[in-house]
Amino acid sequence: MHSVVRMSAILLAGVIGGAFCLWAVYLIPVENMQRNVEKSMDIFMEEGENPFVLNGYKGSSLDNYTDAIMLGSAVYGEGDEPAAVRAMRVSRASGAADAPMESLAMYLESRGTEGEHTDYARYWHGYLVFLKPLLCFLDYVQIRILNGILLIGMLSWIVLEFLKKKMWR
Repeated sequence: MHSVVRMSAILLAGVIGGAFCLWAVYLIPVENMQRNVEKSMDIFMEEGENPFVLNGYKGSSLDNYTDAIMLGSAVYGEGDEPAAVRAMRVSRASGAADAPMESLAMYLESRGTEGEHTDYARYWHGYLVFLKPLLCFLDYVQIRILNGILLIGMLSWIVLEFLKKKMWR
C-alpha cells in the first residue's frame, strides 16, 4: 500500500509539474518566436514535407510535416484565454487542410488575422517547454544545427564511457 501511495504521489507531482512548465512557457510572448520561424520558412517550404539529407537513404529523412505542426503550436498566439487554458488547448493554425506547412506559412503571413485554428488537447506537448524558449533566440535552421551538435556530443560521450569501461565490442 505504501508503494501505491508513493507512486501515486510521484505521478500527481509529474502531472502538476508538467502542467506548470507548459503554463510557464505560454506566458512568453510569441512575437520573437514568430519572427524566428518566419526567417526559416523559405528553406522549410523549399525542402517539402520529408526531404532526404542523404539521397536514397530513408534513414536520413527529415520530418518537416511534424516539425510544422510543432512550430505552429509554438508560435500560435491568438485568443484572449489565460495562459493556463492556452497551454492545455495547444492551438495552431489550420487554414490548409492536412497541410501544416502551408497553414503555418499562411498564419505567419497574415499574423493570425485570417484562417482557422485547431486544438490538440489530447496530448501533453512537452516539447514546447524547450521549443518555445529556443524560438525566442534561434530560428528553425539554427535549432536543427544545435540539435546536431547535441546529438554528436551525446554520441561522443557515450563512446568515451564505453572506452573507459573497456567495452570494445
